[in-house]
Amino acid sequence: IVEWALLTESSQIRLINSIDELNMNKRMTGEQLLSSVKLRELFERAQSEIEAEKSVNRKRSIKLGDDAQNTKLVLTIGASKASQIANKQASVALRAAKLLLNLERKSPTTTAATSAYNNTTPSSYNSGAYYQMSANYNSYLSQYQAPLEFCPNIVKPYCDFNYPYRTMDGSCNNRKNVWWGKKETPFKRLLYPAYDDGLDVPRFRSVTGNRLKNPRLISMHVHTSLDRTVSSTNLVPMFGQFVDHDLSLTALISDEDGNPIKCFCSNEDADCINIQMPSTDRYNLDQRCMVTPRSSASYKTFDCNLGAREQLNLLTHWLDLSQTYGNDLDKTLKLRRPYGGLLRSSAIRGLSRAYLPFNKAGKCFGNNKKGHICFETGDPRSNQNLLLISMQTIWMREHNRLAKKLASLNPYWSDEKLFQEARKINIAQYQHIIYNEWLPIVLGDSVVRLYGLRPLNQEFLYKYNEDIYPNIANEFATAAFRFGHSLVRSFVHKLDDNYGFMRNLTLNEIIMDSLHAFKRGGLDSLARGCVRDDSYAFDVHVNGQLNNHLFEEKIADIPTHRFSLPALNINRGRDHGLQSYNFYREMCGLNRAYSFDDLYNVPAEVRLRLSDVYEHVDDIDLFTGATSELPVSGGLVGPTFACILAKQFRDLKLGDRFFYENGEYHAHGFTIEQLDQIRKANMARIMCDNIDVSYMQKNPFLNPNPELNPLIGCRKLPRISLRPWQQQLY
Repeated sequence: IVEWALLTESSQIRLINSIDELNMNKRMTGEQLLSSVKLRELFERAQSEIEAEKSVNRKRSIKLGDDAQNTKLVLTIGASKASQIANKQASVALRAAKLLLNLERKSPTTTAATSAYNNTTPSSYNSGAYYQMSANYNSYLSQYQAPLEFCPNIVKPYCDFNYPYRTMDGSCNNRKNVWWGKKETPFKRLLYPAYDDGLDVPRFRSVTGNRLKNPRLISMHVHTSLDRTVSSTNLVPMFGQFVDHDLSLTALISDEDGNPIKCFCSNEDADCINIQMPSTDRYNLDQRCMVTPRSSASYKTFDCNLGAREQLNLLTHWLDLSQTYGNDLDKTLKLRRPYGGLLRSSAIRGLSRAYLPFNKAGKCFGNNKKGHICFETGDPRSNQNLLLISMQTIWMREHNRLAKKLASLNPYWSDEKLFQEARKINIAQYQHIIYNEWLPIVLGDSVVRLYGLRPLNQEFLYKYNEDIYPNIANEFATAAFRFGHSLVRSFVHKLDDNYGFMRNLTLNEIIMDSLHAFKRGGLDSLARGCVRDDSYAFDVHVNGQLNNHLFEEKIADIPTHRFSLPALNINRGRDHGLQSYNFYREMCGLNRAYSFDDLYNVPAEVRLRLSDVYEHVDDIDLFTGATSELPVSGGLVGPTFACILAKQFRDLKLGDRFFYENGEYHAHGFTIEQLDQIRKANMARIMCDNIDVSYMQKNPFLNPNPELNPLIGCRKLPRISLRPWQQQLY
């Protein structure tokens, strides 16, 4: 009765009118009914507060927009309509959670979570404070569920589990949890997040209570340039970027038009996490900051339980070549020809092979320069560099090659049948190459065997587990799968079809500039250069063009002249509330470091530099700490990244109902005869079939070696036979 009297009149009326609705699915106690109405009130209050703040920020942005000294960001990918709605709803839920914790703090009975909330001050921080605080909050808040109108996942996708192909948006893969793997759904976590307030404020404080060092200062001091090559080729990081664009694209906070919000150096908008320029940064004397909008907010769970901020993946969470085929049916239809099961392509005068279709809208990643030609693919970032474009082109050509072969074997097949079967084979080849050729180089054979990542030589795999949550881990997308940034070369070569030298190109010349795609040799010459150029070694060093000159003079109409890739990686990790490196180090079975000297698998001179920019060993950012490690035996990356990568690729293998080796669902899988052919797939064959070249080393991810990796004529390389796909007419 007392609590009823404290409710507003409108809430009392709403409670009376809601009783039937709330009892429709299950009976609720009077206390639960009252709690539900209170929670709805908190959500409405939170929504009003956020709208009021945004109105103030819009007015401030208009005023700041007239100041030429301020910087705005237009180079990054924004968000879809669905992810904008999800961000809005999750932002309201986070504010409501804070209001709820404040109310509980005033309650006579105080929970562990609210006690932690009360007592969290800079002086009380210690090595485990972030982790424990986040764990307490999530445990307490998870008992509360957002009202339906604030939950984006109200209507489940329609699923036909007899349909023999993957859906384009990644849904309906898991029969029990149809949301799993779908585009525009949350990342998962390996460890609880470490937000500064336990819920959503970026991690910006040291465990000492002081502010963490500026990400750009760390990138200048630790991620310096050192061009040291190894026996792997430049195809390793380039193919890695191609795979990355299949698995993750984090949504950014966007305006109503889907463009990233405008951030200004002198605006302290909570939706922006700008990197201020240190006074010692000689490369950036002409700019005040690197502006960066925060990643879009999301619920952690599909049932919209309250808890810490999560981020949203705009892509499907599967190895499904979505960067080639798109992430929804509308995009796929735009990329397809209406006949023969083919993907669209362009013919270029003077070049024998097909190119990707041109983007008729004239919009591509970041570059608005007049005359810049961009291509259309399944991923909006494809035009970021020409090596990525060449990889996209190769897999588009491979799809069309398969579709034409299938059409000759099965002339009565429909356009849809040809497209889906060619797509299914193409994805299977791609998965086999990742697990059979690429991952063993990155992780080393011991790690690959430890996590069961090696493909079988024969028979089906019977290890599918529908209880494995396959979604991409935040730590994987935000740190571990960025390992390739240290492998990227400062310059690349164009080579002719006999691997003869044509010309050098700096990294800056191939970033967001399509000019050399049409000059002598075209894209094929760049692909040939990839299999002969050494990659740089995996270490803490990042080449100077990425660290000090990223996108320099590439972004039209904004005063931000250049970015630093390591600084952006560090900043994004803090934005996502990633735990510090030491926690992941311990999770992966390494010793927990209590001092910088305890980092036994980090070179001494790197440990010294880390101690210069971090007050405590528990402050080290995941990207910086893990790239500082010495590589695992036989692999490229250190043990912490090897662990995170292996866990993710294991989940993508065992948690994917459509994984090419899975023999448990014959209705949509391959026959054993077809699978035997898929196992012949190799990257050398893919390259030989789709670029102008007559020979290739056996494994193009490694440098040629007469004994270990000999050059082989393309005609002698293993080839998939499509005869098992020929249907007999009776």
